[in-house]
Amino acid sequence: MKHFKIWSLLLVLFIVLLPIGLVSCNSNKDKSATEEAAPETPKEAADVSAVPEVEKANYVFTNGKVYTVNPSEEWAQAVAVTGNKISYVGDDKGAQAYVGLDTKSIDLGGKMMLPGFIESHMHPTVGAAMAQGLWLADMRNKDEAIAAIKEYVKANPDKQAFFGFGWKSFWFDSDGPTKEELDAIESERPIYLFEVSVHSAWVNSKALEVAGITKDTPDTQPPFSYYKRTKEGLPTGWVVELPAQFEVLNKIQPFTSEYVEAGLRDWIKEFSAAGLTTIFDPGYVFLQDQKIGYQLMKRIEDSGDLTVRIFQSFYANKPKADEIKSYTELKKASPETPLIKHNMLKINVDGVVESHSIYVLAPYKDKPDSYGSTIYNQEQLDRLVTEAVKRNINVHFHAMGDGSLSRLLTALENAKETHPESTSRFSLAHTFLVDPKDHKRIKDIDLVTSYSGNFYTSDPNVLDIFGRILGEDRLEILAPMKSIHELGARTSLGTDWPASGDISTHKTLDNIQYVMTRQDLEGKTPVLAPAKETMDLEQALAAATINGAYTLGMENELGSIEVGKLADLIVLDKNLFDIPVKDIHKAKVVMTMMDGNVVHEEK
Repeated sequence: MKHFKIWSLLLVLFIVLLPIGLVSCNSNKDKSATEEAAPETPKEAADVSAVPEVEKANYVFTNGKVYTVNPSEEWAQAVAVTGNKISYVGDDKGAQAYVGLDTKSIDLGGKMMLPGFIESHMHPTVGAAMAQGLWLADMRNKDEAIAAIKEYVKANPDKQAFFGFGWKSFWFDSDGPTKEELDAIESERPIYLFEVSVHSAWVNSKALEVAGITKDTPDTQPPFSYYKRTKEGLPTGWVVELPAQFEVLNKIQPFTSEYVEAGLRDWIKEFSAAGLTTIFDPGYVFLQDQKIGYQLMKRIEDSGDLTVRIFQSFYANKPKADEIKSYTELKKASPETPLIKHNMLKINVDGVVESHSIYVLAPYKDKPDSYGSTIYNQEQLDRLVTEAVKRNINVHFHAMGDGSLSRLLTALENAKETHPESTSRFSLAHTFLVDPKDHKRIKDIDLVTSYSGNFYTSDPNVLDIFGRILGEDRLEILAPMKSIHELGARTSLGTDWPASGDISTHKTLDNIQYVMTRQDLEGKTPVLAPAKETMDLEQALAAATINGAYTLGMENELGSIEVGKLADLIVLDKNLFDIPVKDIHKAKVVMTMMDGNVVHEEK
């Protein structure tokens, strides 16, 4: 009886436990089969599935062609954004774990997503101020400009002074524009017109009179900045370079904070619409006190209207001043905010070709006895650069001449040898004339070369510069972007807006096409020599994103679509890899996200 009870108990346990065991076995079998059949997923997606619960995202983008600019995972389908950071990059299936009740799910419908564009050299405050006057940058010749000036003066009888931007140096011979041409339009009120490169101005007699500029007025900073004069010493109306321009401009209409801010608020919307999420501004050059530029940007940020990140710099172009002290004081007076940083010293080593204010290794064609000049001599440049490197300051340079660049490289080599522990980053605006012997020096110093593609087409300005001023043979060393890239050096993009040679643009997509073709956007002009010096699309996109971030010391936070980086993203209506290069400028930015917020959306 006892044994019977034991066996009865065992039988009952067997009957009860048997279904549980079968369920467990079938479950494991089904799981194994599922795992064998499941397709491979990106690493992040696999990790997410192993986590019971993830923080739900504010945005989840799916069904996209996401070009991440991350070499370890170039393409993805989906991106999640939580707060102001990227929380997931992978396939659509893995993104579903991030979808919650309050998540905004966006089907990209196969559209292309990229990191937000980083503008490595642009003048938003300068452009905003100039754009409020007469815009001449779209004029094709002097006759069109003169007609536009006449119409503008006639249409504004209450203005006390007239300002404009965009006349081209190739409209005139080597003696430049004259005040008499403007006097014939208006002689009672000042006219002040910026040249399209911003490096000179065309003024009438009244402007010179108001500023007190006469035959006896000494030039501001010869031979770099001066008043073009007749043989008798009288000012002609061509004011060369910023120091002299300021002497005239500030007597007529100082560019106050309020004046600049009014235009800047509108232009910021245009920047976001073009996909710009970060802008490096190389100095508030038209504000008498550069900290005013910071203050106006902060007002815009405080009002909630700053939809781009701004990286400021201090603009240095006075060899006899203590520029490091000025930089330090400006940085102290400009504390960082979430969207405004101040981490760069911008050094103007020289000027522009048109005014013969760049130092070249071979004489100018139209002035065979002249090699031009630099603002700083070698000793001054060595001292300034070394002091910056000693203090781990990032430095951005304007050096258009091959001779100017050679001096700059020497200064950097000396500074790095003296302070090898420095964390300073170095970048070069425009990268115009480069001696082939200096290509490897650029790589060895880790100087990021920036390119304004709108400077490198066969437009009338370029043809004039190399036909009349420099000589066509000098084209062979113009903007060697591919040669320098192939050595392993980094390249970035900066339109220099509003400044330009002929065509002014603030759009990175324009710049990408320019550096890929060295032609005008319509493809009607010949490829500018040397034709081999073009970027491919991958290089151009890196230049417009991650390399710009590196220049600013922000490559761990910006410039690619990776988990943990700031959510600066753009969506294009076309995949740039699927369209002809000549159509890149036609692609539309249909959405821009900056810091996790949608700041532009195509309706």
